Amino acid sequence: MTEISIKVSSKITNSRGETEEITLYANSKLQTKDGNRYLIYEESEITGMEGTRTALKYDGTHLTIKRFGTVNSNLRISPEATHENHYRTPYGIFTMITKGNLISWQDTPLEVDIDYDLEIVGNDDKTRVIIEIRENQ
Repeated sequence: MTEISIKVSSKITNSRGETEEITLYANSKLQTKDGNRYLIYEESEITGMEGTRTALKYDGTHLTIKRFGTVNSNLRISPEATHENHYRTPYGIFTMITKGNLISWQDTPLEVDIDYDLEIVGNDDKTRVIIEIRENQ
């Protein structure tokens, strides 16, 4: 397992066209095991998920974003596919639908680009999140 520093940039645009951008700098662990790539980092108060660990797992086609701690979720993202996911918060469990648009994972230099639509069931807003993870120089 390799220790690295990362920058996670998220851009969220709701159905009204309002955009929120969040940037997180974190120490991370990078690992390849059984053909899968893993990137693990701690969330902070800037993302609203302090006390939560995020683990990305990429098998070359599908990406899983697993969060555990104060927030628990297991989002599955696949290009051109829709998945139903569950998101457990201190306020209850929400059902979320993900529709993958793009997953790009480059190892050298490390860069992960994830583009997906996220719909929370019972909420008319749709969210598009693009996460780019880059190794700090």
